[in-house]
Amino acid sequence: MNDYLIRVILSLENSLVRSAGKGGLGELEADIFLGRRETEDNGEKWLFFTPLYGKILKQEYVDGEIVTRVLDFGIPKTLRLVDSFGIELKNESIKIEVYEHSLSTNNTKAYFLYSDCFNHPIYEAGDIRKEIRTSCCFVRGVVEYLKRHKISPHFLHLNESEAFFLLPYLNSSPTVYFHSHTPEPHGHKRFYIEDLKSSLNEEEIERLKVAQEGEMISMGKYAATVSKGIVCVSQQHAKVTKCLYPMFEEKIISITNGIHRRWIGEEWERLFDEETAGWRKDARLLEMVKEISDKKK
Repeated sequence: MNDYLIRVILSLENSLVRSAGKGGLGELEADIFLGRRETEDNGEKWLFFTPLYGKILKQEYVDGEIVTRVLDFGIPKTLRLVDSFGIELKNESIKIEVYEHSLSTNNTKAYFLYSDCFNHPIYEAGDIRKEIRTSCCFVRGVVEYLKRHKISPHFLHLNESEAFFLLPYLNSSPTVYFHSHTPEPHGHKRFYIEDLKSSLNEEEIERLKVAQEGEMISMGKYAATVSKGIVCVSQQHAKVTKCLYPMFEEKIISITNGIHRRWIGEEWERLFDEETAGWRKDARLLEMVKEISDKKK
């Protein structure tokens, strides 16, 4: 595998349902597999890693009000178990299962890590220390999988700041990119060192102290410090990020998010078909969206 240029991508956010393809990181199948199809034979291997959360949040209207329920989420049939092993997280032994998505090809793989650490909805770990545990369990599992399969990545693409817990565990020194999807605080986390001690040992915390701010570690600052580039999702996002990290302005670039039509939800596609026929072939017609009645939107 190391005859290829290997890119490893980590994200704590994912989606396996078509209704989620409306922005953000988008629909998994579309953003990963369809987006890679044209470059499948360019001498690169792309390996995507993400957690498989054991529960999901479902919203529905009940008597005119939105009610949110927490539902169990089983392992989808589109995933195939390819590895199982244990990791040590501080003084805790944790079992990890690795599932491969059925749409994976020779040069593009998507892996889902399953563990008791992820037995909660996305972004709903319950408290700060559980959130840290989720992130550390995920990245520790990725490191162990790479080690077991003798994979040495040339590039790391890490989505949001929490994925950077990976680096204290990693023995190699690949080129790292910080992919930021929002300037909001949840994309640039700050944690008290005392809370980090619940999942990290002293040596691991010491490596993060390049981004220490008083009693806290700024994971956003750490990510910006150790990365070769900070990738934002739009020009405006890049401008805001330069205000967040003025000392790293030369690292910050923008790659527009949503340049393909897959980011548009099915409801919007139907509306555009009705009101701006031909938009699929001529994107300029989307200017007409401004004229659509708010009632139809």
